[in-house]
Parts: sequence; C-alpha cells; structure tokens
Amino acid sequence: MIKLLLLLSLVASAGNAANSFLGILENRNRDEGLSFVVRAVFKKVDKEWKIGMPPSSKTEWSVTSDGETIGSVETSEYKTDGKLSSEGLLKVDTPVEETPQAGVLSEEFGTWTDLKVKRPFVLTKGKFKGDPEQWKKAKPSTELTESVVSEFKKKFKDAYKCKNPDSKFEKWDYAHSDVKIERSYKSNKDIWLIRAHLKESNCDGPPPDYFTSVWYLIDSKGSISLLNTGSILVDAGDYDGDGSSELIFQIQRYNRGGYIIYWDNLKKNTEFTFSYH
Repeated sequence: MIKLLLLLSLVASAGNAANSFLGILENRNRDEGLSFVVRAVFKKVDKEWKIGMPPSSKTEWSVTSDGETIGSVETSEYKTDGKLSSEGLLKVDTPVEETPQAGVLSEEFGTWTDLKVKRPFVLTKGKFKGDPEQWKKAKPSTELTESVVSEFKKKFKDAYKCKNPDSKFEKWDYAHSDVKIERSYKSNKDIWLIRAHLKESNCDGPPPDYFTSVWYLIDSKGSISLLNTGSILVDAGDYDGDGSSELIFQIQRYNRGGYIIYWDNLKKNTEFTFSYH
C-alpha cells in the first residue's frame, strides 16, 4: 500500500511539473556598449502557461525567431541591484559577439531605461515546434481596415489631446483618418491581428493607450474583438509542442514593463509584469 501511494504521488508530481519554459533575450544599450540579459517569464504546467523560471539559473536556451531556431545562449544567476525591473532576470554567459542579434537600434521595442534597443527574441527550453499557424505581416483590405477603425471609434468615443504641451486637455472629435493602422498580421487560419492608434496627443506626460497601441483580433468569420492595449508583438510560435501557435507581446505602458502570452487559440493569456520605480 505504501509503495502504491508513493507511486501515485510521483505520478501526480510528474503531471504537475513544468515541461516548457520561456524567456526573453533582452538587450541593454548603455554608455558602456551593447549587452544582453535573459528575462525568464513563463512555464507550461499541465495545460496552463504560468509565470515561472527554470529550476536552475544555469540553463541553455534555444533562441527563436519567426518560427525558427537561430542559435542558443547560456545563463546563470543574475546579481540583482534590488530594482523592481530586475524581476526574472538571468545573466547571459554567452559572449556578446556570439549572441544572436536582430536589426538596428530603434525605439520600437524601447523601454523606460533603454529608449533604443534591438528587437528581443523569445527563448525556449522545452518543446518548440516552429510556428504552425504561420503568422506573417500582411496588408488588410480597405473594408477590413474601415471595420477596425469603426470598432476603435466605438471603444474610444471620448478622446482628448492638447494644442501644445503647455495647454489643457481638450475633447477631440477625431475623424477616421486620424486613426493609424500601424501593424497587421495574418495566420494561415485566416485570423488577423491589427494594431491601431491615434496620432500625436501633443500633451505633456504619458499618453493614453489609444495614442500608442490598441490591438484587435479578427477571426475567420470577420468578428472583431479587442485583444489588448499598450503593447507590441514580439513573436509567434508553438512553444509547448501542442500543435498551435502562441503569441508573445511586450508590455509598453506607463511605469510598467513585462510580457503577455496568449494561447488556446488566443482565448487565454498570462501576464508577467514589473514596475520601473
């Protein structure tokens, strides 16, 4: 009986063990030059993605991009400086010149502490199986664009802007042409992901999310729903080997950083967040 109970306990423990881990390869653009850190963010436990790190900081990660494995990095314990923004960080032991890098420095993935950085990469330790839903940049039709803009105007009826940084907020009855469709992606399931926002607010201080990014999800039947605000898409991939792609977003909000993972046909999500001060 004791052996049977022990066996059942071990089976249960194995069932609850994480079998896939995700990290983000971030870069730092400081006076001393370009450097890298890994931020461990999610783990897959049973059928759920949860916030978590690998059991050991000494880990070899696969670096992924656009459904492909493009290299690897090794990590070890990160000596924290006590800042809130160091949540989940691991030290990169791989030399900078051997660490996969993307593109040029830009503000696209910039943060409070690093205004211009290179695109981050999603790291995996587990069952990465490419990007079966083949998310790619695509140009939506005029009809689809108009539908998204109409949904945007319904959601954000009361928008405010300023004539200049020193002036007061004024209600803005903006036109369709004031809504900018900045990014759009399409999967092989005919699902669209479209990012919209208003043009410059001219106001002093952090702008509302409708001036930075509002993401809409459009299913294969044309139904439009709000996915999230204040973020940018990092990548898509099947990071747990279940045959479906997950989406990873970087959070870009006032005093807030982190990442969001969407899974289960984008019906579920988990947020990893931290503050800068």
